[in-house]
Amino acid sequence: MQTREQAITRTSVIGIIINVFLVIFKALVGFLANSLTIMVDAVNNLTDVMSAVITIGGIKLAHKRADKEHPFGHGRFEYFSSILIALLVFGAGVLSLVESIRKIIHPLQTAYTWVTLLVVFAAIASKIFITVFYRKNGKKYKSDALLASSYDALFDILISISTLIGAVTNMIWSFNIDGYIGVLISVFIVKAGVELIISPLNEVVGARADLDLCRKINSEVCQIDGVMGAYDLVVHNYGPERIIGSVYIEIDASKRADEVQMLCHRIELALRDKYGIDMTIGIYTISDATTEVGQMQRKIKQMVLQYPGIVQAHGIVADPMMRELSLDILVDYRQDTEAIAQQVLDDLQSKYPDYHIKLKKDLDFSVEAENR
Repeated sequence: MQTREQAITRTSVIGIIINVFLVIFKALVGFLANSLTIMVDAVNNLTDVMSAVITIGGIKLAHKRADKEHPFGHGRFEYFSSILIALLVFGAGVLSLVESIRKIIHPLQTAYTWVTLLVVFAAIASKIFITVFYRKNGKKYKSDALLASSYDALFDILISISTLIGAVTNMIWSFNIDGYIGVLISVFIVKAGVELIISPLNEVVGARADLDLCRKINSEVCQIDGVMGAYDLVVHNYGPERIIGSVYIEIDASKRADEVQMLCHRIELALRDKYGIDMTIGIYTISDATTEVGQMQRKIKQMVLQYPGIVQAHGIVADPMMRELSLDILVDYRQDTEAIAQQVLDDLQSKYPDYHIKLKKDLDFSVEAENR
């Protein structure tokens, strides 16, 4: 069975072979027909070859082993390759726009024939295959670079279709609309190029983890016997195949240390096997409801969750002997976090005046956003 790296490389190599033939054919046909649109189309196919080469280079670099300087591996190279491909799409769009405007200002005499049209039609059929092929494998292997290349191929289809329209118009009515169609398609390509840059750039900068994945992780953890709740989920993406994270679980305070260790081990293995995630497990304990600490935990949680804007309250730790109390709250990002936290702290201090209270304001990194 081929690996993800082998599958993406194989897909890119097939794309290179097809696009090289298309570059040669379109350049020849464009030269014979004196058609700027076909020549630009050939240049676009050349950028597709470069996109495939970048994809192969990116996947090779991404699969380099972790080293001292990069302990989390090199997986994010895939995102950089996707950005480069998006820049190629953007650059091709700008080049096409400039040449199309020039064609409007200084129109050239074209010499289309039915043979020319058949060649362009064959190019469209080839590009449809490449688009579907790239998109299918891009989704299957979660490759942003292949998906970006599929959009690049899709734009080539649009350019080729515009070429056909311009050729037929020229042959029937002797009116050259190459430049006008080129401007329309070029603007669309430039816009798409900008949009293609955003997704991988967000991953490099540090976008919020996929909410669907976070919900699945939370649900998976909570279903494990002995877990009473899951909080503070954080997921870091170091490439499509390298994800690490952390989560705090709520458990019965009466559990022995070896039981807690075994529970954490089960959770880590379950998440690694199912989602390929290396997860660190933190612990929050809930004391028996008949104890003083257990009663305080439940009263405080019920009290805090009544405040408008508070999404969660957890990690409540009380020490009656030392007179210390601490808890974490998560406030809706649309609310004034500082004001709400201060109000909660003041109210708790008035209720427990002889306690030293610490209040931590959590950040919403992942799944809590679905509650809004």
